[in-house]
Amino acid sequence: MKGLRSALIAAAIALPGSAMAAPSVLGPNGYIFTPDGFTTPGGCIAFGYHHADGDLFTEIRTNPQGVPFARLDRPDVNAEVLNIGIGNRLEIGATAFSSGPHRLFVNGEGDTEVVGGTEPLVNAKLSLLSPRSPIQVVGGVIDALDYVERTPYVYGSFNFGPMIHRLPLTTLLPRRIQVGAGWATGMIEGAFVNAGLPVTPNLELMFEWLDNDIPGVYGLEGRQINIGGRFRFHKVPGLAIDMATTDFDAPLFGVSYTYCRLHRHKKHTEEEGGEEKGEPKGEPKGEAKPGGQVMAPTADGPLGLAGAGAFRTIR
Repeated sequence: MKGLRSALIAAAIALPGSAMAAPSVLGPNGYIFTPDGFTTPGGCIAFGYHHADGDLFTEIRTNPQGVPFARLDRPDVNAEVLNIGIGNRLEIGATAFSSGPHRLFVNGEGDTEVVGGTEPLVNAKLSLLSPRSPIQVVGGVIDALDYVERTPYVYGSFNFGPMIHRLPLTTLLPRRIQVGAGWATGMIEGAFVNAGLPVTPNLELMFEWLDNDIPGVYGLEGRQINIGGRFRFHKVPGLAIDMATTDFDAPLFGVSYTYCRLHRHKKHTEEEGGEEKGEPKGEPKGEAKPGGQVMAPTADGPLGLAGAGAFRTIR
């Protein structure tokens, strides 16, 4: 019981500062398929890989004699993502999106169309408010060049954690409970809702409800409910592993890593000795945080120094 209490306190205090950016399946920083209210931090690069199983579709194939036949099949989705953050407000990225071999499939209207192959998705996302704000508003586009299906979107989210903490007997709840909703047209069609709930310093639960209309992959079973978890590791900052399920039916797996170059500030040295004024030599500036990280303030928010590189702790 004592260990559980300690873990919940750590989740309530430490995780909001240490949670990092992570790309979604389609590319933008976000949850499983849907974007969130943040962008990849400025000066950072996020890259990752996702694999998912699609819905059961009727495919039309031909046998060695050239005779067409129909069969049910579940396409694989494989996506390699690269995102770059510019100034903590703008994110640009690209995704190598594969949905299986080129094939004909029967869509919801009974028509056939060619789908599949590997296509490049060019993505962009702009945040209107500071990452420190409890309210986030973003706009962006997935597949801007329309190789699969151009998908513009708008999205807003709110951190309910501080409000809940004002209620009695809620001190053990996380200080970050991010809930949001948005609208898109294209591979995500219409309104969508998502949420993130940190439950321990190393685990964030994810939920999303959307109309997933990726051609030849999803869209035959109506609106989709996806749930999963994002795992992080204190000793490897920036690493995230996603495990989820789409519609409680098909598995999804992802791994990503966010790297931010170390920002070195010019030292103000004394005329003799070369030590920083007011600081013992070898002692890092900033406020010590749980886990041995040191948080040094910057113009855009705290900067955590740990592991290989430095990671902005914006959430």
